[in-house]
Amino acid sequence: MTRTPRETGEPDDELLEWRAGWQADPEPAPEVRDLIRRRVKRRSLKMALSTAGELVTGIAMLVFVAWSALRDPTAINVGAMACLALLILWAMSFSLWYLRGTWRPRAETTSAFVALSVLRCQRRLQALRAGWWLLALELAVMIPWICLRLKAQAAAWSLLAFLTALVSVCLIAAQRRTRRELREWEEMRASLG
Repeated sequence: MTRTPRETGEPDDELLEWRAGWQADPEPAPEVRDLIRRRVKRRSLKMALSTAGELVTGIAMLVFVAWSALRDPTAINVGAMACLALLILWAMSFSLWYLRGTWRPRAETTSAFVALSVLRCQRRLQALRAGWWLLALELAVMIPWICLRLKAQAAAWSLLAFLTALVSVCLIAAQRRTRRELREWEEMRASLG
């Protein structure tokens, strides 16, 4: 009596063929595939440069905050600068955390490159949402500091309002750009099957 592959525990050839066909990467035309890969690799370079810039900026801000606390060691100033230092460290850590798993595709297939791009956009949106929280927490530190330390000088309020507006505009623009990019990558992923 002949036993079926299911009974012997051996893989069914037909099932293996079906699975291979189902998992196969439907590759687009070579020029489209190359365009996608170049775009993803270019984005990788931008990510690396951006990450390096964020880290250098964060370190410079930490140095400035420490210098400010040492220059004027009053309780309110040291407290505010310590809070800002913690926020800077949190922002730097979160920036590195959200990049985990986004540096290279899991495979050298077009669908893997597209999936990586979708993941990058999703992570960037997470980071931008955290940016709003960071802005709110920085304002929670700066507003009392301006009231107590700078005696609510008009120039300090003007500068804070300008910087808050500038950061808000940048966050909104980045969120819109990232959502648009995410839609494009998701459409591409859908077209690949």
